[in-house]
Amino acid sequence: MMISPNGFIESYKNKSYKELLPIRDELMQEIWTFENHSYDSELIMMHPSPEVVYQCNLKYLGELCKLIADKYNQEYVWGDTEESDSDQNDSDIRMIMKNDKKLGNVELVKSLEDIKHNMQVIDSYLNKGVDPEYTYALNLIKRGICFVVDDCSGRCRFYPSRFIGYAHNTRDKHDNNTRKDGKVTNPAISSILGTKPEPNLELEKEYRQYCEDLGIVARTAGTYGIQRKFWKL
Repeated sequence: MMISPNGFIESYKNKSYKELLPIRDELMQEIWTFENHSYDSELIMMHPSPEVVYQCNLKYLGELCKLIADKYNQEYVWGDTEESDSDQNDSDIRMIMKNDKKLGNVELVKSLEDIKHNMQVIDSYLNKGVDPEYTYALNLIKRGICFVVDDCSGRCRFYPSRFIGYAHNTRDKHDNNTRKDGKVTNPAISSILGTKPEPNLELEKEYRQYCEDLGIVARTAGTYGIQRKFWKL
């Protein structure tokens, strides 16, 4: 008897992102084997049948990919842990200080004014409508994972954290920043705003509408298939 997708995932939920990848690859190999009729003909008489195993593997793979995306988000994009809020804040500050030393002339935002300055930069790119800055801003918004959200006159605007998180940012500075990383900017922004980015269904709807208003199609999820998260000013 095949176990349920939930039962399958339960046995792997404590594994790390890298530990899950070989499990995914094994499932994909089994799926490929069935779809290309590469299995032993004697297996046709087995119970459960290859068809049932195939359908279960597809469901397992779907759930496993969701778990892999979550683990990648936790371990590489945000670095979520089970720390208390105070411990996490201390950890964020240490990370910011550590990365400030590594960034050279590229500094992280240190105040709400720094964040708002970068928001104005993106707004100016969009409002002027002149390339290459205009298309550049659209791509930042389309590809972003974590966003600072500003509700201005009843209309939400979305600002991607990886651009917003570096002080006095511009298109040229951002392109030349070879070390830009959301794992660095997210803690810097959270330290200023006093909260971490969270998934939000209402803001997700607003984000999709914002993309539509800008003439771009929102992706199903952020880059790498990771669920989008938001801070709201």
